Amino acid sequence: MAQMSSKPPFLFAESFFWPRAFTKRLASDRGAENTALTDHMGGLYLGLFERFILYFKYLDDLEAVMTQCGVREPVWSYRISMHEVFRNTNNRSNPYLNSGMIYDSESSEIFGLAAKLSGSSNEAGIPIVSLESVLLAVEQSQKISLCQQLVQCGFDGVRAGIAAKGELK
Repeated sequence: MAQMSSKPPFLFAESFFWPRAFTKRLASDRGAENTALTDHMGGLYLGLFERFILYFKYLDDLEAVMTQCGVREPVWSYRISMHEVFRNTNNRSNPYLNSGMIYDSESSEIFGLAAKLSGSSNEAGIPIVSLESVLLAVEQSQKISLCQQLVQCGFDGVRAGIAAKGELK
């Protein structure tokens, strides 16, 4: 049985609000209470699409990998449906808010490594995980099949590394 974790030793960057909501949506679409690495990668893709695709050369291949991650409709379709959920529910009944996430072992490994690779932390020294640090962790985790597939989509680790350090504008 995969080890599950609900309290990661890091914080997400502010830009992770939408990716986290989409991650929960993809897990819910699978009928799962816990989140898998496929949910997280799909959530990052949907929530930070414009930034996410900048780091990949072969977008058709990336789209095929995202289909395996549960992204079966165009990005705009997910965004419109999420807008409807947020517009028509209050914060207490919104299924994509107010609930923690349980990470599978692969997700814990990737986000743990992303925290180590993170170029920033809060005043208490807790690492702040960004999209770029997650993608760099994916690049370094070749034993995980999904990570191999993402890197084969023409991942530009140099660009992501520069961005993770805050040097890319």
